[in-house]
Amino acid sequence: MKLLYLLPLVVFVVGVGAEKLSDQENEEIQMICGKRADGYHRKVINGEYVKKGEHPWAVNIYVRYLKEQNHFGFYYHVGAMISSRHIVSLNTLFNSTENLNLDGREYTGYKGICEGDDLIVPQELLSRFDVDLEYLNDLNGNREFRNTVAKVTVINGCKELLTSNPMIIELVAPLENNTVPACISNSARNWERVGGFSVYGMDNPGRLVSGRFRPIECSASAPLSCAEASNKSSQGLCIGDFGGSAIANMDHRHVMLGFYALGNSDCQGNTETMNPFQFTNLGYYRQEICETTGVCVPPPGEEVTPGAQPEAPSTTAAPEENTTAHHSVNGEEIKAETFAPLNVSNSSRKGDVAGTIDPMRIGSDGEVIKAETFEPMEIDHRGSTRADRIPDIHIHIHLNK
Repeated sequence: MKLLYLLPLVVFVVGVGAEKLSDQENEEIQMICGKRADGYHRKVINGEYVKKGEHPWAVNIYVRYLKEQNHFGFYYHVGAMISSRHIVSLNTLFNSTENLNLDGREYTGYKGICEGDDLIVPQELLSRFDVDLEYLNDLNGNREFRNTVAKVTVINGCKELLTSNPMIIELVAPLENNTVPACISNSARNWERVGGFSVYGMDNPGRLVSGRFRPIECSASAPLSCAEASNKSSQGLCIGDFGGSAIANMDHRHVMLGFYALGNSDCQGNTETMNPFQFTNLGYYRQEICETTGVCVPPPGEEVTPGAQPEAPSTTAAPEENTTAHHSVNGEEIKAETFAPLNVSNSSRKGDVAGTIDPMRIGSDGEVIKAETFEPMEIDHRGSTRADRIPDIHIHIHLNK
């Protein structure tokens, strides 16, 4: 009976702890994320143990399930901290007869809650989750679960609940005061831009091991990207590595490109014949992670979608009638006329042509302006001379009396 009275209190406290980062907290995270000394790169299959500090953002995630009446078992996998209160890993929840299923091990009898496209785990199941930083030691099979989790979100889980969906675990409080999170990839293209990256996972005793991998092309479609071991003769990924992060060194920061989602699960298999390992590419989820956690990174410049630009007047349109506008400056009347658009270039794609345009007159008795074109000039840092490469060109004309 005491347990029945305590459960509502636990659920209430856990729910209160859930919240996104503030803008100031996000700025602080972006200043410290991914900063640590380079670690050693070890084999994941048959690998050596990771040392303390090599992957300070790595966490153990435990999920307990009901094996039989009043008796629980648990499974575990790895995740990565992207803030002191947020962890990213693969999804291990599935829908069975409209109820949530824990990794195919238990029909919970609870339905997920939809917030837009995202699936929220009901509070009654939050006590099934726990996280810690104990990956440097052998797994404790008799560990006691603590109330560390405030909210669990599966991104796009209400559209389709797949292993490759990112799961966001929000903590009641930071695990440690000196937590160093990994940075989040701001572009799906970062996967192909790096030459290689580290991937870490868990061995059978539950301790963290890591290895070196490189991106490759494969038949998988977005949001998945593929990799292979840098040394296929002895390296690979298997059952304990699902959820393990692909961490690349970019601009002196350690960036989480994605996590191991689909592929080999046999730790005794032949590493030379294993199919490409498929990772969820977090660059595709940059905006969703921002909206869910408050951990926000700006997109790279080339992927910023410019706002709608007004269409330039057609150079082949029929000339409009001349119109005259009257303005007064310090009591003096100024007349301005509009003329048909001028074509000062044969084609911005075929190169500009130097030459001289016939003189134009401003107003009925105004001055004559002579317009000339010149050889193409460099207009951006990439050496481009094409005006269509940049959204706007501003020309200022100053008329001095």
